[in-house]
Amino acid sequence: MKQQVDLAEGIPKPEWYGEHYEGDVQPIELMQAQFNTEEFTGGLLFNIIKYASRFGKKDEPIKDAKKILRYAEWLVDHCEGKKVDPRKD
Repeated sequence: MKQQVDLAEGIPKPEWYGEHYEGDVQPIELMQAQFNTEEFTGGLLFNIIKYASRFGKKDEPIKDAKKILRYAEWLVDHCEGKKVDPRKD
């Protein structure tokens, strides 16, 4: 993915990154902390289905495809027993 650079910090930020990700805790982190394994898996699958079912209807198809890919990558991490990190590219 193409990256933006935060000039104040000099830290590369992924293309998908927006100001709405600046909070201390992201919803995906809260879900991961509060949901059991099955519930968290279901949440990830739900979002994959959501973006796939409205593919190209709300956003550009490439944007929706990247959202599907992001949730699929998180699902892989989760299935491998890794913690999902929304700040990681």
